[in-house]
Formats: sequence, C-alpha cells, structure tokens
Amino acid sequence: MFALFSTLISFFFALLARAISVARFLVVALARIVWQCTSKTLGIESVTVAADIQQQFDAQAKTCLELRRLIAQQETEHAEILENYMDLQSDYEREHERAENYEHTLAGIH
Repeated sequence: MFALFSTLISFFFALLARAISVARFLVVALARIVWQCTSKTLGIESVTVAADIQQQFDAQAKTCLELRRLIAQQETEHAEILENYMDLQSDYEREHERAENYEHTLAGIH
C-alpha cells in the first residue's frame, strides 16, 4: 500500500515538473511572438513592452526554479521516509520472528 502511495506521489511530482517545463516553454514562445508583433507595429514602445515581458518571464522562471527545487526536496524527503519505513518493516519482521522463537522455546520448556 505504501509503495503504491509512494509511486503515485513520485508520478505526481514528475507530472508537475513536466507541466512547469511546458508552461515555461509556452511563456517564452508567447513573449517572442508579442515582442515581434509589438516591435514591428509600435517602434519605441515595443522596447518597453519587451522589457516588461522579459521581467515577467524572469519572475516566472525564478518561480519555476523554486518549484523544481521544492519538488526535488520533497522527493528526497519522500525517499528518506520510504527508506525508514522499509527499515522499520524489516525490524518488525525480525522482532516478530524472535518472539515466535521465544514462544517455541518457552513451550518446549513447559
């Protein structure tokens, strides 16, 4: 159950990272189209528009990088949690086996 949950979370983060990449690509393409259109029709004002678009793009790129960093951090934390869970499961199985051996030993003594 936990492995399924783990897989779903990893898939979600991978999908989110992919969506961010696609959105970034679309923003760049849109900015280029707008810049080309405005530079041909507006002349001097297009420089201001292009600068505004570049600032917005830079802000979105920074946000995108921050989201990627957070996703990587979450994936690392998730991997650590999964590793701890597997260690606890292994410890539980060993202790359960020891308890069964102890019960058999006690049953043999009585």
